[in-house]
Amino acid sequence: MAVSSGENPRFIPGVWGPYASAMVPGMSLNEAGQSAAGSLIEHVITSHAAFSKLGKSVVDATLYLNQKLAAMVHSSSPDWREWSKLTESFHILPYFLGNRSPRADPELTGVAVGLTLDSSVENLAVTYLAVIQAICYGTRHIIQTLNNNGYCIETLVVCGGLSKNRVFVQEMADCCQLQIVLPEEDEAVLLGAAMLGAVASGKQKTVLEGMAHMSKDGALVSPRLEMCSFHSNKFEVFLRMYENWQEYKLIMAKGS
Repeated sequence: MAVSSGENPRFIPGVWGPYASAMVPGMSLNEAGQSAAGSLIEHVITSHAAFSKLGKSVVDATLYLNQKLAAMVHSSSPDWREWSKLTESFHILPYFLGNRSPRADPELTGVAVGLTLDSSVENLAVTYLAVIQAICYGTRHIIQTLNNNGYCIETLVVCGGLSKNRVFVQEMADCCQLQIVLPEEDEAVLLGAAMLGAVASGKQKTVLEGMAHMSKDGALVSPRLEMCSFHSNKFEVFLRMYENWQEYKLIMAKGS
């Protein structure tokens, strides 16, 4: 979500809104996102041939795969976050359920490039990482669209279930090359409801005062500048995969 002053609402193709006073009175709200991102990660994990070998639930499998990624690079790198480059030859376009923003096309489908016959747990870990990166590039595409239409987004605030996944949060910072702020309160969505309740009960005078008094920054996650070139290249692949997929549709439509 992005907020602008009420006097300067922004109408952006592929982005919902602007909604007057939807979140903060007197300000306009634009909303953009990727539907069912968590379900996509779960689908990629559970549909892989190696998932049954783990004998774990999806939640436990995610924790295991995070550790697996670190182990796969630990022997060759002192930095456990060097896992990012494991996907250098594997790319995913995450439109399995269409695209909500900024393409606003529910008929789009996903694409994977670099598939092999490998059915190992290591391949599952790389596939899991690739879909996380794909979701992060989707966020980068949204931010790019917002910034091209008057915003200047320099920091991301991440909340919800995926904010508890250290791989996801670090990849989001690296893929978008933006600092991430994690709320101090784990249940940030419930805290937002509590703020509205505080205003309604008179404990806080305004929503802005409630936000200032009741929320605090937690951990800060910084992007690694040394990963900028790698992720810029992969983001270019991400955009080209969509363009190429559209070209294939035009080819197949000839003579139809």
